[in-house]
Amino acid sequence: ATRSLSRYLSPLDNYPFWTLPAIHRGIRVARAEGVDLILATGNPFNSFMAARYVGRRFDVPYVVDFRDAWTFDQFTGELKPGATEVALTVERQVLHHAAAVIAVNQAILDWLIHTHSVPRRVRRLVVENGYDGDLIDPELAEGYAGRTLEEMRDSGPRFAYVGTVIPDKLDWESLFRRWADAQRLVPYEVSFDMYGHLGFSSQQAEAMNPVFRSDGVRHHGSIPKTEVWRVYKHADALVLPMYSSPFVTSGKVYEMMATGKPILALGPDTAGAMKPLRGYPKLVFSRGRDPREVARAIQAAVMLAANSPKALDRAAIDYASRFERARLIRPLMNLLDGVVNA
Repeated sequence: ATRSLSRYLSPLDNYPFWTLPAIHRGIRVARAEGVDLILATGNPFNSFMAARYVGRRFDVPYVVDFRDAWTFDQFTGELKPGATEVALTVERQVLHHAAAVIAVNQAILDWLIHTHSVPRRVRRLVVENGYDGDLIDPELAEGYAGRTLEEMRDSGPRFAYVGTVIPDKLDWESLFRRWADAQRLVPYEVSFDMYGHLGFSSQQAEAMNPVFRSDGVRHHGSIPKTEVWRVYKHADALVLPMYSSPFVTSGKVYEMMATGKPILALGPDTAGAMKPLRGYPKLVFSRGRDPREVARAIQAAVMLAANSPKALDRAAIDYASRFERARLIRPLMNLLDGVVNA
């Protein structure tokens, strides 16, 4: 019964048992300490339902923050199979009664506003994921000096990627095959080291393992967050395979830029990750459809890593700094202050 009620209160949520405890906890806090505003972040999306219930009970405004899409698939842009009229109505009511709606990127925010005809009185703001400035290696923050072209040619340029490999959302096998073909067209041995989870379950990981049989691509498994910067520091350049959807930005974009190193972005120019990347001074872009094109991009990234002047290093670091989480959160705090003081 509890599960059914939770599913009704917050459809399409993976954590149905969290809904009622969140509501009860919110009520206790509001009674004991009082609240001026409720900020609810989804996923899990039942936090929105808890915020609406507690907000109505104590007559305080609530703000909803979409870190992911709720009723539609971010990778396809289509409604999820369970997005019934009931689910869409619940989402619409949450948005229409909110004081403000926040989204992780403009594409998701636009979808919510237009699909649900969100009234103008509901404030809206994009707050990107950004990166934690206190986790950056000090040497990288100062524009870490990379290896020379001779050094890279002797031992091979080192490319790296850190992040979850999501199956079925990108044709990884084809991507790695084109990468392997491209390696044969460059005059040195290139390594591509990947770190992170394979999918979200052991079954997905097992299914993905054969994909990493391509020459030059090595998967090392997941690593602690504190080790991410060691990987970045060791690499000559970074690779970002991009999902085609404009709704998917990829949180790793921001910390990659914070390294000040060349980023080889592979995918369509309509990818959501391209929006923050477009202004990055050390971006190398390839649609990745043809091995010859990928080979040219690999060589461009290597040359950029070896011959980047200090001024360009500094420009890359400075551009990335606008996405430091402490800076991104300032407009959010101003919005919340405005809601409370309205």
